[in-house]
Amino acid sequence: MLIYVIPALIAAAIGYALWPHRLEVTRVVDGDSLEGIYRGRTERIRLKGFDAPEYRQPGGREARTALVRLLEGRTIRLWLPSRDRYQRLLASCLTDGKPLSWQMIRLGHGWPEGKLGLLLSLAPRIRRKGLWSYRDAVHPSLWRAMNSSRHPADG
Repeated sequence: MLIYVIPALIAAAIGYALWPHRLEVTRVVDGDSLEGIYRGRTERIRLKGFDAPEYRQPGGREARTALVRLLEGRTIRLWLPSRDRYQRLLASCLTDGKPLSWQMIRLGHGWPEGKLGLLLSLAPRIRRKGLWSYRDAVHPSLWRAMNSSRHPADG
């Protein structure tokens, strides 16, 4: 009997760890960062899969507004969260079973990560939607480096 129980417990533990967990969003910080309640604790969450413009960067306010609209009235699930160097949760977030990163990229509000993200970003780039409507669109990491002395709170 024990030979069946132990594998079942291991499978249940793995399944629980991999299953997306619910997040109650309390605040949208910018286009790729949230604050919310996760497993009973208030956490700051950085969305995986894309990099949105910083709030003070051209396109940053629009990216935040787009994320707010995508989250309105929807259940948010975190998929495989980990911690980044700032101790934020770093996770893929799902709404209606779709990754938020893909939705933000398709709306033109995120610099993609990975090959699939690059493909998803082609249509908004061609149509000049979101951040692609700016002639001088700059990746957020470069923008932070260029503006670190003026805006030390960004990042």
